[in-house]
Amino acid sequence: MKISVSLKQIIVGFLIVFIIGVFSPLGKNIKIEAAKTLITTRYQQETWILVGKEKRDELIKEFLFSDGSQLWSFC
Repeated sequence: MKISVSLKQIIVGFLIVFIIGVFSPLGKNIKIEAAKTLITTRYQQETWILVGKEKRDELIKEFLFSDGSQLWSFC
């Protein structure tokens, strides 16, 4: 059984997945969860690429004050 996929099919498939990932609620949730994961690392400031600066700041505040023991800043 031979599977043959053309470059055009690959590009169209990638574009469909990209559009669904960027413009759907599922894609938004994935970006927010990825940003939450990044916030827990030393790459906290780079999360603006995924969710924007305002949402990044909101997620950082949520992370820092969600537990009383996490009152430090990663700036």
